[in-house]
Amino acid sequence: MAPDTLNLQNPELSSNFVKLFPLEEDGITGVDNSEEKYLKFHLDRDNFVENVLKTTFLRPSEYTWSRNALFPEEVKKVIVEFSSPNIAKPFHVGHFRSTIVGNFVANINKAVGHQVTKINYLGDWGTQFGLLIAGLEHTETDVDEIKRDPIKVLLDVYVKANALADEDPEFALKARNAFSGLENGDQDKLDIWEMCRDFTIKELEKNYLKLNVEFDHYHGESMYSSEKSKQVIQRLRDEDLVEDLEDGRKVIDLDENNRVTIIKSDGTSLYITRDIAAALDRREKFGFEKMIYVVDNAQGHHFQNLFKILSRLGCGWSQECQHVKFGKILGISTRRGNMVYISDLMEEATEIMLENQEKSENTRIFGEDKLANAEAVGISALIINDLKQKTSKDYKFSWDKALAHSGDTGVKLQYTHSRLTSLVEAAAVGLENSDVTSIDTTSLQESIALELVYHIARYDEVLSISHSNHEPHHLVQYLFVLCNTASKALKVLQVKTAPDTTTAMARLLLFHCTRKTLGEGLTVLGIKPLDKM
Repeated sequence: MAPDTLNLQNPELSSNFVKLFPLEEDGITGVDNSEEKYLKFHLDRDNFVENVLKTTFLRPSEYTWSRNALFPEEVKKVIVEFSSPNIAKPFHVGHFRSTIVGNFVANINKAVGHQVTKINYLGDWGTQFGLLIAGLEHTETDVDEIKRDPIKVLLDVYVKANALADEDPEFALKARNAFSGLENGDQDKLDIWEMCRDFTIKELEKNYLKLNVEFDHYHGESMYSSEKSKQVIQRLRDEDLVEDLEDGRKVIDLDENNRVTIIKSDGTSLYITRDIAAALDRREKFGFEKMIYVVDNAQGHHFQNLFKILSRLGCGWSQECQHVKFGKILGISTRRGNMVYISDLMEEATEIMLENQEKSENTRIFGEDKLANAEAVGISALIINDLKQKTSKDYKFSWDKALAHSGDTGVKLQYTHSRLTSLVEAAAVGLENSDVTSIDTTSLQESIALELVYHIARYDEVLSISHSNHEPHHLVQYLFVLCNTASKALKVLQVKTAPDTTTAMARLLLFHCTRKTLGEGLTVLGIKPLDKM
């Protein structure tokens, strides 16, 4: 047993601890061990309320939680790889979870104080680009046509090329040769590929802006194509890990039942080859101490293989590589029943929120701001609807549940934040930093006031849990309870009609801290809190 660990199953030790504990330390008025395996600390209620509210109010916006005892003290360089859509294809809803879960993982690590680098590792290499290039040549599609609607045109060409390859062996060979040309540095083919990549990134950034997501780097499999793959193969050979097969493939036997192909029989690289190269390159460039891949459950075996290969290469840091998994969204389509791209998903959510605004008597947004507000609320609702699920599980999507105004939804969270903002801004008395320390909070004796204070006090605990397992649903559920408690408190604890100024100031401080906690929580989840709805 560690010297600073107390064995609660030993009655004598726990009794001595209780006797010797210095009371009145930080507002602690008593300690007892009357329940087996538990110690109970009794706090001075007024002292606790004052400390929670004033500490919350005065906490700076740039506060890093590594200062808090519930979080790891060591600050690390952390890479988070997420989203990772494919070039020349629409931003499909299958990438939605990686995008928003990955953004949360990056945000919460940054909030703790880690130095976070966000990488979007694009699917911009592979045999599909041979098909696309051959298809563009076959259909004689020019640049001006692509510029008019890049993703639609490129997708149409790819679909036609894919179908043609199935029917025509000569075209299929042409496509394979096109990709081999890419791998070998054919400049004409590289120019076409680069054009497709640039167009796609510009389209992607429009969606990322709406989702409140930014990346530090757009990387891609192309960075680790022919030359980098050769370097990986050589390093693996140096460690005597590669076996050459008669059909031309190069493989690694990780165990009796797990043979991993790293070079195909035609000499081209595979996804895992490029992932090995990417990990080695990132370690050299960024000196990361932790790298997190936010990718769906189906890739679990791939990442197990990747981490094992890195380990066999002598990369001790492979132990700090982690795969954060997520499940599928089931049954998602537009109301018209169409296949869903992320742009369609956001557009549909905006339309529904506009319809709801028209029906609501409480709408306070008009004119040009109305559309932007509806879009922000709708997208918030989609994100919360996803993040409230356990990340590793599949879930069934429902438009009615996702965008409902009542119940535990993103709409409710944004509405509560805007309501609290309106209350704080409309208050006859204001809260200034210089005044807060002298506010008397002893009037907050109502049970709902104390319940709200206790819940605000749990924020760091919930953040710590969410950070330790990269599960956003802990934080989402906490914010739901915070909002529900705040809604009850708003009905009881009037500020304008408070019995006196002292009570009004105490209640205003309570609601200000509630809004601040809610806003910070939403920000960690990747959502911009709204001040008006």
